[in-house]
Amino acid sequence: MTRFAWLSANELGRAVLDAVVALDDPHIELVGLLTLKPGASTVMYDAVPLDSWLSTGVEVFAIDRIETDGAEVLRQLAPDYVVMAGWRQMVPREVLEIPRHGFVSFHPTRLPWGRGPAPIINQILAGTKGSAMSFMYTDDGVDSGDLIGLGHFQIEPDDHAMDVCAKVVEQGVALGVKHLPQLARGTAPRTPQDESVAFVFPKPKRANFIELDDSIETTYRRIRALSEPYRGAHFTDPSGNRLVVWRAMLTEHPQGTRIKQDLDLSKHRARENQLYFSDDEQHLQVVRGEIQLA
Repeated sequence: MTRFAWLSANELGRAVLDAVVALDDPHIELVGLLTLKPGASTVMYDAVPLDSWLSTGVEVFAIDRIETDGAEVLRQLAPDYVVMAGWRQMVPREVLEIPRHGFVSFHPTRLPWGRGPAPIINQILAGTKGSAMSFMYTDDGVDSGDLIGLGHFQIEPDDHAMDVCAKVVEQGVALGVKHLPQLARGTAPRTPQDESVAFVFPKPKRANFIELDDSIETTYRRIRALSEPYRGAHFTDPSGNRLVVWRAMLTEHPQGTRIKQDLDLSKHRARENQLYFSDDEQHLQVVRGEIQLA
């Protein structure tokens, strides 16, 4: 039997764990689940509350940092593998070396393309169409470990972040169900990444800010990329009132009031879906928004 510890704090990790538990594979022993404790310094946009993890049937350990209290838990658990699925903290080499066979982890791009931060946000901002969920052996580089498998999906032109997250979770579950039993039996694939085609995303700068001199396509990508579970793209009027746009759509027939720099957002509360962006050729209707007064 192969001993697996689980490291996660979000919906992806919970969904994959539930699917693996349901396998009831006699070669898989789940020895513990590490997740963020309430008030931890790391923010997860799609966090799973601590109480929810208690229903998995796996012993739960609430931690603050993987390199401190998390490392101590892993030394006590002595796993063969740690499955990292939805974890925003960097894991140093000395922690990666605690499990006998190391860590395995997920990254929602078609590696080696799309390494680095904010992968879902960055893919939508870049206009990516064909993507994948990657499952890999974790090394101390930037998403550069040998690949175990890929689960392909498409990012549609009107997909918002939550739509892409759902596809990521679906493919993560499929990869976990396929490859965790192989890892347990020592038969999982191992394919080095092709460094000649590797690409690392930069950290997005001012990604949440909607600028009216941007193209409609750029604004639409920004809204889609930053919508739930993230903080939302927003436009600010001269008084400091903020329109957060959670969902929008391209249309030939916009309704309501065009958003201009001098627009007083305070007069449009509860009528956010009657606002639209336009460059006179393309129009972007706010479908769901929220006006926050200064």
